[in-house]
Amino acid sequence: MKKRNTILLPRAQKTISFLGENIKLARLRRKYRKRKSSWYNWGVC
Repeated sequence: MKKRNTILLPRAQKTISFLGENIKLARLRRKYRKRKSSWYNWGVC
């Protein structure tokens, strides 16, 4: 069974890529906060 590729309009594509970028940045912020809080727990900072 072949997988269908969805063709998106440029406006929809732009919105989805913007949303994906925001999700990516949010994950990086969470990762950074987690790391920073663990440093505080160890007394590094």
